[in-house]
Amino acid sequence: MREYPIKAQRYIAPGATTRSAGAVIALSLRFAKNNVAPPADSLMEPEDLTWKCEYSTTETVMSLHSTDIQVTYDFICPWCWIGEENLERALAASGFSTDRQMTFLPYQLNPDMPISGMDRKAYRSGKFGSWARSQAMDAQVAHAGKAVGLEFDYKRVEKTPNTLAAHRLVWREQQTGRDACLLVKAIFKGYFGDGRDIGDLNVLADIAAEIGRDREAIVDFLNTDEGTAEVLKLEARAKASGVRSVPSIQIADDVISGAQPTGIIVQILKRSQAA
Repeated sequence: MREYPIKAQRYIAPGATTRSAGAVIALSLRFAKNNVAPPADSLMEPEDLTWKCEYSTTETVMSLHSTDIQVTYDFICPWCWIGEENLERALAASGFSTDRQMTFLPYQLNPDMPISGMDRKAYRSGKFGSWARSQAMDAQVAHAGKAVGLEFDYKRVEKTPNTLAAHRLVWREQQTGRDACLLVKAIFKGYFGDGRDIGDLNVLADIAAEIGRDREAIVDFLNTDEGTAEVLKLEARAKASGVRSVPSIQIADDVISGAQPTGIIVQILKRSQAA
């Protein structure tokens, strides 16, 4: 197994296996409590400080072509926004081929969230024991985001949304053959940066229109069930294949677990190019 020259704990999650085309790499950065925040919408205990939002089960991997990148994510997870930004920076820094295939795969951390969402203060106060504790966690996440140029403005976020519709919209974008990165980034910014309710269909349509999509067509799509079964199937497949936390970025046969620094991703991108 290849070692990486970083101050991190390298581990292979239970159930992971190695393959001839490359090893499964699952990296988890664990820092002192005064240096990094726990995931704001994680299902883990806040004391478990790691740059990812967890669900459950074990981690395995499926082989991909060397130019394939799969990002398993949820819009409710701040580390997914940070991880996506780090991936974009790594792609630019590594000169990775522009013909690479990047696919975003849905993973709802709160699948039982009401469609209308919940009041964020009430939801997180109950989840983490107090609103003060939630605010402290938000501040730490915002600090981590600012380090990579992302502005988290939790004071503007009033709701914890259901993210199914947002995932359906990204699914639609990818079905049209477009690179979904622009839309994904716009939705993340809309929620974490601007405090918009991304569970609201009209808000999602507005966000899509702001990046040049046909708003009327988006509204028509969102007001159907189209894409729902497909999104749920993709989510079930991710869980069945062993994904247990987000973000999870698979590059060829390597898996990066959590919002890892750009340098780690660059090394794995270069490794996939050399394969």
